[in-house]
Amino acid sequence: MQHTEHTQPPSSPSQAGRTTLTQYNAEEVIANFQALYDSYDFTADVEELHFSLLQFKKRNLALQELRVVSIALWYMALKRSFPDKAEEFFALYRAKAPFLNQPEKKAAQRQARLNTYLDLLRPKAETDFSPVAAYLADIFAAKHQEGAKIQLKLSLVVRQMYNLIFERLV
Repeated sequence: MQHTEHTQPPSSPSQAGRTTLTQYNAEEVIANFQALYDSYDFTADVEELHFSLLQFKKRNLALQELRVVSIALWYMALKRSFPDKAEEFFALYRAKAPFLNQPEKKAAQRQARLNTYLDLLRPKAETDFSPVAAYLADIFAAKHQEGAKIQLKLSLVVRQMYNLIFERLV
């Protein structure tokens, strides 16, 4: 996805059909993702997993994991849209992101989880989310009969989340 925009009407026929590459700085891209992240309803995705209301620990764990997954998905979208700037943007976000860095006692765990999801997503990028879904299903102890169904739901949830992030990257 290349971000282009006409900044002015062409001043000559030779400029007709040309577009000017719009430059986005890290702060703009990060602020856009943070706004999306803050407004995203992760609880709706957790509801898709049909955990009972009494499974509050499992529900909370799912919520936390999906938040970390969304950050890994954003990194994938960054790499696709801003191949030359993705590492810079992502490093800046990782260093400042409240969810990844606070509370301090959970920061190292969340950063490690993020690395795990980045590793799981790396081989097939945005074409196959089943490794992440399988990993999440294992975390949620969904190995019983419902395990395959939960894994499929998780795969769809992750794909939908990626599509939304990619569509609204900037």
